[in-house]
Amino acid sequence: MKRWLPALVAMLMIPVPGITETALSARLDGTVLSGALTLPAAEADVRLVLIGESGSTRMELADFCAPLALSAGAAVAFSCDLSGETGTLSVREGEAGAVVATALTDEARSALLAGALRLQAYRAGGYDTPHLLAECAVEQAAAAMTVTSADVVDGVLADACGKKGTQKRNGIPTLSPALSVRNLPAGTAALAITMIDPDGHNWVHWLAANLPAKEEWPANASIDLADQMIQGENDFGFVGYGGPTPPSGTHTYVLTVYALSEPLALKTGFSLKSIRKALEGLVLSQAVLTADYRR
Repeated sequence: MKRWLPALVAMLMIPVPGITETALSARLDGTVLSGALTLPAAEADVRLVLIGESGSTRMELADFCAPLALSAGAAVAFSCDLSGETGTLSVREGEAGAVVATALTDEARSALLAGALRLQAYRAGGYDTPHLLAECAVEQAAAAMTVTSADVVDGVLADACGKKGTQKRNGIPTLSPALSVRNLPAGTAALAITMIDPDGHNWVHWLAANLPAKEEWPANASIDLADQMIQGENDFGFVGYGGPTPPSGTHTYVLTVYALSEPLALKTGFSLKSIRKALEGLVLSQAVLTADYRR
């Protein structure tokens, strides 16, 4: 018997074709929850429950997605938008706290999605351990990087940052706009900025690189914080920010902020062509701000 035992164990460990393991995956992108579920046996009515935990608070959202019907071994994809009011939300404070049903308000939804998330799949009949089929952590997509400016209101650049402003160098405005950068990706080592005028044959207004990975940059950073960056030459012929001076009508300016994995190998006075070349392979993410300016 003993000499047959190793062979018997080896046979039991050989994968058997046709047997499928349970697999559940989920990802949250904004308010859209998507994923896939595979079960070894067919289930005609599978319900999903989203669980959010933050501190001692546990929130459970059920009935937010149509029941799933699965064939044995076949993966079924699902996608549910959580921005609506569909679903049954319950909240429990602490391990021994009572479970309280609550309305799925915008505030409650935000609180649910703010914590660590898990997704559970149950067969019809109840939301308890005997009916639990699968469970997984929910991967959350990183929020997109954004750039805004207090000096851009309703898509229009402030007068002070262009020809109508009073801070000038040889008649060219030099007050760079304030910038607020959000959701910088992990690993951001530095920032870079380009500002061009596509309506003016890609006229270069500002080139800056190797700024610290900070979220807030005040107005006039091109001058006041020049020691925290290296700047290229604009098409007015000097280093730093040169604001809009459209010859006529309204021009739309494109300001792009780049999150970099490492500083760029550039020297003061670099060109648009040089920074575009240097950016290759080093951009983790980027965000664009457009603004109009009228003469």
